[in-house]
Amino acid sequence: MHTLYVQTGGVSAWGPVVQTEAGASHAHSAWHISAAEWCAAHPGQAANLVVSGHLLFSLHVSTALPLADAAALRAYAQQQFRHYHGTPAQAWPLALWPDARQRVACALHGIDLPALRAQADAHGVHLRCMLPAWAVALQSARHQVPTLARGRCAVVLVEGTLVTWMALHGGAVVGLRERFLDTPTTAALTALLAELNAEFGLLGLLEQQPVVLGYGLTDALATRIDAAALPFQTLGSLAGTTPAWHWIAAAAGARQ
Repeated sequence: MHTLYVQTGGVSAWGPVVQTEAGASHAHSAWHISAAEWCAAHPGQAANLVVSGHLLFSLHVSTALPLADAAALRAYAQQQFRHYHGTPAQAWPLALWPDARQRVACALHGIDLPALRAQADAHGVHLRCMLPAWAVALQSARHQVPTLARGRCAVVLVEGTLVTWMALHGGAVVGLRERFLDTPTTAALTALLAELNAEFGLLGLLEQQPVVLGYGLTDALATRIDAAALPFQTLGSLAGTTPAWHWIAAAAGARQ
């Protein structure tokens, strides 16, 4: 099983996970100009796709809204996407996360999904699933930081200038915000997180530091993993031009 992180301008691809003698696992990575090009180079293979937030829009929907089922959630989300993004939003593929405790809709705007599927079919490639990067980051953070299942806390995904803030309460997603940094630096991220925390003031102050993972910050401090030096907890370096396997790996076990 391969794992592809699809971002603006190309694809980071990891091969099947390999177990070492020590019991650890790792995957080799490579860069491709597009998912279609990867399919052409890997006929007959299977892959999970992780989609950068730069290529989709995500909408958190309050569970207080009287939406009876997934169909009602879909209709509401489509209405919201059309309202904010215009007529083109009507053609965007939509994925839902309907749950009694948390509801999210994702609209794919940066990938021609029918064309990608056709390319995959032409080369016998099985695309098992397509996941938003923030959902993979959230799963990885929950695995690494068990205390995220309790109280009021936040997980933050950094993808260069794009920051996705996930507010959690008792482990459930109660808010999802996407913001852009003026500059991809640790200082700009710190200021933005303070603003986002203030937005959720009605939910109460966070009971632990925000948990941050991702890539794309360009200053020297982004490479440091030192919770004492920053007002948030980092799960690995925030530098580099592509994600680190340690959090993308959460997609490797995704089910079809």
